Amino acid sequence: GANRIGSEVVKLMRGVGAMPGRGSRLPENDDWRDDAVQLRDRLIMEGTGPLLTGRLADIEHLIVIPDSVLWYLPFEILPTDERDSPLLGDSIRVTYAASPALALYPTALPSTNPAIALAAGKFFAPRDQELNASIVDSIVESVPDGAMIGLPGDVAVPTSRSGQFAGHLIVADPTVPNPASTLDSPLASYEASTTNARLRSWLGFPSNAPGSVFLAGFRSNLDSNRTISGNEIALTIAALQYSGVRDVLLSRWAIGGESTASLLREYAQELPFLGPAKAFPRAQRILRRSELSPEGEPTLTKSDLERETLTGEEPCFWSSYLFATPVN
Repeated sequence: GANRIGSEVVKLMRGVGAMPGRGSRLPENDDWRDDAVQLRDRLIMEGTGPLLTGRLADIEHLIVIPDSVLWYLPFEILPTDERDSPLLGDSIRVTYAASPALALYPTALPSTNPAIALAAGKFFAPRDQELNASIVDSIVESVPDGAMIGLPGDVAVPTSRSGQFAGHLIVADPTVPNPASTLDSPLASYEASTTNARLRSWLGFPSNAPGSVFLAGFRSNLDSNRTISGNEIALTIAALQYSGVRDVLLSRWAIGGESTASLLREYAQELPFLGPAKAFPRAQRILRRSELSPEGEPTLTKSDLERETLTGEEPCFWSSYLFATPVN
């Protein structure tokens, strides 16, 4: 059934609200779970019992190395048994890798520099500059004084040179892969008109890469109505890690709004102390327990704004993020 996987992935992603469509973006029910079970059984061999006691018995950490359209699928949302059973990501740790080598062999040691470089644009409230600035300030204020470095305001360097000053980089800005060449993509909007500020610049020598990179507004081809192949995600992760970045976080589809701001505030607050591997799952759990205002989510449609209640537990908000990291 491999020839049907592409359409089934797209159907599931549309079902959880990952792809903008007509009417409401967010699902009115959890029918997406039926599609998730069907896709799970196509990807992981059946016949050996429930997922955690059969096919993945005794597995505590699953590293997924996707191919093609599977890069758009958050394996975390696959039910572990029947449709209403716990999700895979709530049962075991799930991370990703662009290749077996990058899964097993770290390209860099963990950074010992606790400083965080932040490149933030009109991402949280695109139509309200004052509100957007206020949200950015709240993220900056979530870390100790001096631990956050603004790009390019505090240090006028491209993101590829942010490792000179910071151990971690957060790009809270739409990152749209160049459709003709992923390596020619700027990671932050301020780099669009800057010479030698593209993804390929990260691969230059000597390396000035930070230890971790979080592209919170990465817009894959799934999110931008281009031909979906998954290559733009795989190449971005591989280029960053081969440049000396150890841990890469990116969104499969960009959300923005208060939901992403909530995640980033918690992540930035814990990052200098816990590192990405522990700070991200913690921030994700906080997001899933958060109550959200539909008006604070710029990617929602007019129909979504009529919802009386909204939480970060919607897969559209929390399952977008992909964490690529070596075993140890």
